[in-house]
Amino acid sequence: MANNKVLIVDDDEHIVELIKLYMDKEGFDTVTANNGKKAVELFKSEAPAIVILDVMMPEMDGWQVCREIRRVSNIPIIMLTAKGEHSIRCLVWNSVRTIIWLSLLSRKNFLQELRLC
Repeated sequence: MANNKVLIVDDDEHIVELIKLYMDKEGFDTVTANNGKKAVELFKSEAPAIVILDVMMPEMDGWQVCREIRRVSNIPIIMLTAKGEHSIRCLVWNSVRTIIWLSLLSRKNFLQELRLC
């Protein structure tokens, strides 16, 4: 991926720091936000190649952020949630693959899924 910038969005600062650590170690440039509104602002100003986005956030949830991004871009979005079963599901949203990661299983699995985007 030519642009290796990743936008990480979660209201849990510990999860943000963990994912940032993964990404930094793999050589990605990271930008972080702790809410959906800030995520949309950073998406517009930073032009990331991929977004890692929590579903459950106050003010503007991950689905709302995803819809905003999809209005102007079809970049890969990995959506994080602790709800549901422990598996990875793919869905099609406006003909673009969006990965929903239902749990942070391991660094290795996380990075494998990221590379598939």
